[in-house]
Amino acid sequence: LSRGLGDVYKRQLVYNTSRGEVMVNRSLKEALADGLPVAIAIASYGVSYGILANQADFSVIAATVMSLLLFAGSVQLVAVAMYVAGATVPAILFAAFLLNLRDFLYGMDLSKDLGGMSKKWRFLSVFGVSDEPYFLAKARFATKGTDLPYFFTVTLLFYIAWVISSFLGCLLYTSDAADEEDS
Repeated sequence: LSRGLGDVYKRQLVYNTSRGEVMVNRSLKEALADGLPVAIAIASYGVSYGILANQADFSVIAATVMSLLLFAGSVQLVAVAMYVAGATVPAILFAAFLLNLRDFLYGMDLSKDLGGMSKKWRFLSVFGVSDEPYFLAKARFATKGTDLPYFFTVTLLFYIAWVISSFLGCLLYTSDAADEEDS
């Protein structure tokens, strides 16, 4: 039988009878505590990407959709720079492949830890794998065992930080450019 994400979370909802608290709540709190400082750093890069994309004549929508679908900061920054420099699409795609090869390897390694999930959920969970969630998750798994609520919370936190900040970076530059044109 294929287990869905709900089943995985139910399995993680183990009551700690000595303290009377749900373990998933601790996982979520610790994921936010560990992830928030990193999410702020990620957001600074997201704003930078948004500004760069807007300067390269990407619309706010195009730059934000790129963040929603790709979620790979270094690739997005390099792709925009290569686009501006006149690189061909195959060259941009090859550079993207090389830059994201490490994320593929991270996903392969994490798939061992996520073995109790269905293939569909494992595939979706590795969408958000990048340096930061990988290293936080591996450190957590080494000390506390596989902790899916922690992993998904950290990954989602970073994804939201990236998408919102890249959107705001586009808006920031657009607002500044509009103010300069009005002067």
